[in-house]
Parts: sequence; structure tokens; C-alpha cells
Amino acid sequence: MVVPGQDYWAIDGTVLVYGTGRLYFLWSGWPELDSGFPQNLYIAPMSDPMTISGPRILIREPISPWETIAAPIIEGPQIIQHMGRTFVVYSASGSWTSDYCLGMIGIDDLKDPLVRGNWWQDVDRPVFWRNDEERVYGVGHASFTTSPDGTQAWIIYHGMEDPNGGWEGRTARVQQYNWNPDHSPAFPRPTGLGTPLETPSGQ
Repeated sequence: MVVPGQDYWAIDGTVLVYGTGRLYFLWSGWPELDSGFPQNLYIAPMSDPMTISGPRILIREPISPWETIAAPIIEGPQIIQHMGRTFVVYSASGSWTSDYCLGMIGIDDLKDPLVRGNWWQDVDRPVFWRNDEERVYGVGHASFTTSPDGTQAWIIYHGMEDPNGGWEGRTARVQQYNWNPDHSPAFPRPTGLGTPLETPSGQ
């Protein structure tokens, strides 16, 4: 379904299965046709896994300084659900820069995700960002999985050793992450390529 007046450029779509199985589509897009920046996060209801069934709702725009380096961009939304809580981890700032990083918003208590005010916004700083001490830069656009035995949570992301490496300088990396007492993700600092890591449990 194309909602009249909202057929705008969009990337990085993902499906949120919420509550008792309701479906929503999240993506990064422009506020207007051919507007370029900013890139915002939007959500819309779905009637089935292939069909958007209502207008988009803006749930996050790049307003913090760490979301606007090189360009005001937030993109790549990914869903984490844990202990009844729902988190959206997104990428922020220019993907070609050393400051490409991850931010996070969330929603609790099965509140309506189509109401922007129901999303809490963690905007003080990114949740995963460059580590100059270990020469890790541009650590955005993550995915999330578990160890083979299902006991550990892992983040998959790309990073650069050269802060000016751009898209061509990125390599894929993985690290384990844990949970805070409030059941939110507790992401580690990104580690350099020379740092030994334990293999995933069950591998």
C-alpha cells in the first residue's frame, strides 16, 4: 500500500512484531519528496507481513549533536525485545565517517507504537560509538543475534581501523553484549582487531 502523499524515498525497513503479534514497519526516510536530509525514523501499521496499512508516524529525528556529524542522519533501525521491553537501535551520523554510531529508543507496557509520545528517547549520548584507544571507528549499522546455544546476546557491526577509511575501509565484527538491571541492552566498548574474544557459547 502506498499512502497518498507519503510515497517518499526510504531505506532500511524492518518489521516489528509487537504485543500479541501485531505487525509494524519501521524505516529511515525523508520528511518530504526529494528533501534529502534529514533522514528520520518512521513507523506504520501492517495488515500482513507484506502490506503497510496506514500512514507513517515520525518517531525519531536527528536532533542530538552525535546524530548530525557530516549530515543529520538516523537509519538502520533494528529491533531488540527482552523481558517484555522493546528497543529500537538505530545508526546515526554519516555512515562514511569515523563517528557513525548507534543510538536507541524504546517503548514499554505495550503502549501504542503509533503514538510518538509513547516512545522514550535516550538522547544524551550514543549507546555504541568509536573507541580511539583501540582504533575502532564508524561502528554503526548493527544487527543482533544469539550464540548457537541461545544463552548469549551478540552484536554484529562494521568498523574501521583508519578513521578516514570510509565505506571501503569497513570490516565486519562481532561482540557479546549483556543486560542492564532494567533489562535494557548493555553494549560493550568496541574492541580492536587485535583483541582476543571468547567464541560464542555452544559453538
